[in-house]
Amino acid sequence: MLDFDFTDNNEVNLKDFFERIKESPSFKESIATQLLLATTQILQNDLIDASDLEEFLINNDFHAANVLPNEVLRHEPEHG
Repeated sequence: MLDFDFTDNNEVNLKDFFERIKESPSFKESIATQLLLATTQILQNDLIDASDLEEFLINNDFHAANVLPNEVLRHEPEHG
């Protein structure tokens, strides 16, 4: 079980929460949870930059989760 330090208002520091959640064995095995964490970190105006997503996943050792966006983008037509 993950142990968090809550404020008097029953709040938890988001950065602390993410750092501790990443240590959980079930998190390390869940591609969906890794992608959810990544998207909450890089979402801007309801858009996610694919290169920012890839960078975040790699920098956080979410290599399994990085496979899914790469697979989707491989089928995306080239723009230009």
